[in-house]
Amino acid sequence: MALFTLEELASVLQQDLDTATATIARDTATALVEGITGQIASRTSVVVLPLRAGEFIDLPSTVITAVTTVTVDGTAATFEWLKPYPCVMLKTWTLGAVEWHTATVTYTHGHTVIPALVKAVALSVAARAYLAPPLPPAGTSVRLDDYSESTSASAETTGVMLTAHERRALESLQSTTAYAL
Repeated sequence: MALFTLEELASVLQQDLDTATATIARDTATALVEGITGQIASRTSVVVLPLRAGEFIDLPSTVITAVTTVTVDGTAATFEWLKPYPCVMLKTWTLGAVEWHTATVTYTHGHTVIPALVKAVALSVAARAYLAPPLPPAGTSVRLDDYSESTSASAETTGVMLTAHERRALESLQSTTAYAL
């Protein structure tokens, strides 16, 4: 899920957008930001996890907003979500003869409202990517007598990267939004 709309990007840039180029810029910015912060936007997931003879299941996300169902080895289990932690405690499940089990959990995780800092950084990255001039094909070179020049596409030349300031801001956000209450 994108961290902002194309209309928000047009507003930041104060111009009409080429939809295809803007969509690529938005998707790239979203991927870069979520690469640092982890998944941000709310979504529902079904995960299958190994469960070793115990009653706690740790979920692979931190901002959990709902736990819908839990099954162990295909059988529905009564559970309690240990808010605000990403953990579920099984209540009516007993150990079997098998040491390892399979737990399947359906849960919703992520922010329902994108944090302002995350949106601002993603918009900044997308704006740089959108405004970056087209690059010549990779490996293009020009030679005139003793002078030669070569170009190649990279994150630094296209503007599709996080600045050091943006990276620090997103990394600081990781520790302050660990749990949804």
